[in-house]
Amino acid sequence: MASLDASSPLALVFTDIEGSSVLWEEHQDDFLSAFEAHNALLCDACQSIGGQVIHQEGDAFFCVFAHPQAALRFALQSQESLASYDWSQHQLPDLRVRLGLHYGLAHEHGGNYFGSEVNRASRICAAGHGGQILASEELLEACGELGDGVRVTDLSRHRLRGLSEPQHLFQVTRAHWPQQEWPLLRTLDDVPTNLPAQVTSFVGREEDLERLAALLTDADHRLITLTGPGGSGKSRLAQQAAAHALERFPDGVFWISLAEFTTVEAVPAAIMEALRLQPQAGQSPAQAIAAHAHERQLLLVLDNFEHLVEAADFLAALLRLSAEVRLLVTSREVLHLRGEQLLHVLPLGLPEPPLNMQTLSQYDSVHLFLHRAREVSEDFAITADNAAAIAEICLRLDGIPLALELAAAWVRVYPPLRILQRLGGRSQVLTSRVRGVAERQRTVADTIDWSYRLLSPEEQRTLRRLSVFQGGFFLEAAEAVCGPDAVEHVMTLYDKSLLYAKEALGQQRFHMLETIREFAQEKLVEAGEADETRRSHWTYYADWAEGCGPDGMRQRDGGYWTLVALKAPNVEAAVRQAARQGHMAEAESLLALLQDELEVTPSAAERLLPLLDEVLRQVPGHEGQRWPAIAASVRLVCLYHGWRYEEGLSRAEEAFALADATGDDRLRYACAFWASGLATRVDRAACLRWTRELGRWVQTPHDRGNLAARLWRAGDAQGALAQADRAVAESRDADDPRSRCFVITQALTVYLEVGEFRRGRRHVAELVQLVKGPLSADPAVAQYGWRTAIPLVARCGDTAEAARLARDHMAVIAGLRTLEPGLRTSQLLTSVLVCTSGGLWNLAAELADQHLGPWPIADLPDGLAPMAGANMARIYARGGDRQQAMAAIAPLLQTQRQFDEEGDIENGAWLYSVAEVLRVCGKLAEAVQVTLVAVRLQSLWPFRKLLCEELLELLAAEMPADAFARAKAEGEAMTGAQAFALGRKTLGV
Repeated sequence: MASLDASSPLALVFTDIEGSSVLWEEHQDDFLSAFEAHNALLCDACQSIGGQVIHQEGDAFFCVFAHPQAALRFALQSQESLASYDWSQHQLPDLRVRLGLHYGLAHEHGGNYFGSEVNRASRICAAGHGGQILASEELLEACGELGDGVRVTDLSRHRLRGLSEPQHLFQVTRAHWPQQEWPLLRTLDDVPTNLPAQVTSFVGREEDLERLAALLTDADHRLITLTGPGGSGKSRLAQQAAAHALERFPDGVFWISLAEFTTVEAVPAAIMEALRLQPQAGQSPAQAIAAHAHERQLLLVLDNFEHLVEAADFLAALLRLSAEVRLLVTSREVLHLRGEQLLHVLPLGLPEPPLNMQTLSQYDSVHLFLHRAREVSEDFAITADNAAAIAEICLRLDGIPLALELAAAWVRVYPPLRILQRLGGRSQVLTSRVRGVAERQRTVADTIDWSYRLLSPEEQRTLRRLSVFQGGFFLEAAEAVCGPDAVEHVMTLYDKSLLYAKEALGQQRFHMLETIREFAQEKLVEAGEADETRRSHWTYYADWAEGCGPDGMRQRDGGYWTLVALKAPNVEAAVRQAARQGHMAEAESLLALLQDELEVTPSAAERLLPLLDEVLRQVPGHEGQRWPAIAASVRLVCLYHGWRYEEGLSRAEEAFALADATGDDRLRYACAFWASGLATRVDRAACLRWTRELGRWVQTPHDRGNLAARLWRAGDAQGALAQADRAVAESRDADDPRSRCFVITQALTVYLEVGEFRRGRRHVAELVQLVKGPLSADPAVAQYGWRTAIPLVARCGDTAEAARLARDHMAVIAGLRTLEPGLRTSQLLTSVLVCTSGGLWNLAAELADQHLGPWPIADLPDGLAPMAGANMARIYARGGDRQQAMAAIAPLLQTQRQFDEEGDIENGAWLYSVAEVLRVCGKLAEAVQVTLVAVRLQSLWPFRKLLCEELLELLAAEMPADAFARAKAEGEAMTGAQAFALGRKTLGV
């Protein structure tokens, strides 16, 4: 059964048999049969009313209903069924079951439901007695009219185990039931505490709560400090954890808020007041508190300690005087006391691609936004129209709870897209209008400013200057931009929760939340330090880029590509600043790094194009310099990765002219290479022309391998073979195994595509030796070498060896963590497809199931989905999965396509996929017609033509000869556009 929609509130029901432990002990066999009858009664009642039994744990049931009225009917019906059942047939007294009902949002994952509202429903059930139904105020309000005969008794508000705020409970019975009263509820109302009542529900952070609960249970952890940036939810987490710990500390849990105090002496005084203590003569406050704590189990929660850190000495003295004292502290700054156990409270979990409207609410940041939005607009929900805006709001606000709550409060005025547009700066969207909110929490800027004012002048200066970094920085970069004292200040800012760190390449890489960075940037401008700092920033990255040039680090190992991905945001920012300050000639090395960024993150293309346009607007007067040509070449790369082929081809002449003006053959080569690549997709004549231009500037075996690949794409099979042979021969003496690997890979591609399988087979052993030997530690480079080797080996008849290579290759790519998710999915897809090229259809299906799952296309950018879907459709079709094949081909069929009847490799390939789907759908005649057109469109590319001819042979064997002949004749008279239209019509698109 499909899971209920967790983006809307659900009715949550827990049940539990009273005294089940004793019944198991004393009546094991009889209770087992009674237990089975109990289960059947509850399951039947749940399913008959339209609910779902989510899970059973011991004798407890957890059920979910879409409507609160259904949950209430289930509870009443269950109690009546249990009461009327003859339990004496099991030699047992009546089974007494308690039920707890609540209504609220829940996380759904893998068919189960989680979250604070689920916990609340469980605690409500635990407070009751056998035969009793307890319902929350939220559920009864959502039910509306209850109908005749239903009696509701107000049991007032109660503190329940694990909940920070009292819960208003009601008892529900039918008027004719003989029992209408039960003993007092099992609550925590007798535990002394001054925990503040909460007016909003606690959302998310289940893992943090579990970890904190474990720390509070362990007597060895007597001082626990929750650290994190302002607004991250430290206080709220501490309150919730303290409420969960009430049973653990029966002598009291006391909340001491320090936000409004300004002196160190206020800390012991506030604790004494909370405990209602008066110091005796000659006693210090620490001695008085220690004496009171003797042989008691109590917890002191000290909130907002960061501005009184000098009082940490008092806490140290208190811990020395008493072994019983337990302290839970919230502070933006670490206390640095012996025995201090730190728990960093990070922002809430953020949405990750691919975004899905149905699963978006599983992320804590989105879950909180929804909760708070529904408090001001009860009908608010995630829809197809607002899902992307809600996700972007959570990302822009770094998942900071305070910021999310402030933004969500405005849904009663603005839709999410409008809220998103108004974010940033001093926008009123991030200002609280709630009365009684502390000034430092009235806006996000106020809470950050609170932390900023607690810094020393030197620390403030460092924070300001660090704001120029985008996407994080290493300590070396911080020193270059902020000065020699940067390391000490960075560590201090880290301790004060204004920075956070992640390990990268074996060292700590520091990051600043975007909300803090925006604040610090404003301070940087106010201090008049912006221009100087930004120049230091781009100068550092320009120097680093220079060191990555041909004579430097550009070894293209795994570490280099990881660094490129990590530094990309800073490189982009450095290019932008160099351009705005008119220093592109000094920063041209940065532009080359943008091209390397596109190798790791092709989706950056659209983001980089406006930046490159800004750079190229400065070209007039600088023709003949290198940087305009580099920028123009990189723009061609962006247009290629952005699938904007016609636009890219229109820019090619301008780019080549800039390169030609420099007299630099390498720049001429680069522009011709990307121009020919763009032309292969849209204009075969232009492709031939640019490929011939490319051949004029070849200098290395690597270049010649690229030329060979471009020639076969242009349809010149013999020219491609000649260049491939020559490239392999010239690279034989190369010292660089990466270059040798690349050249052999390009040559194998040509040998495969022109059908010279045996000619390429003799080079496979060397390629495998390279990727398993010198390049084994460099999977980002080595993985490309497998792709043509696998189908080539298979086509030579060694299918077992090809299968071994394919499995090794998939394992390598699956382990690549430096690639963005969409790129990794695309490469896994490509690697599956090479198996189909070798005729290894069953292996392709096996590897797709193992590494990609049922629908990998959702991970890909929109522009790749039609092509990738068409490729996957072939695998599904050969495996007989008609439904999946239809779903995969649909994005392609929904596109508008232009056909070149003189040779169209791309459209020929996609028509081949359409034909495969037509075949699995039983439309054999149409499949023959479309395949015939695909053969003609790919007549210049022998291997692509061969794949279509193999499909034709398969179809011929499945059809009567006369039907096949008729379909073949019709296909030979059909144009590409007609074949595509036939596929769309036949498949219902």
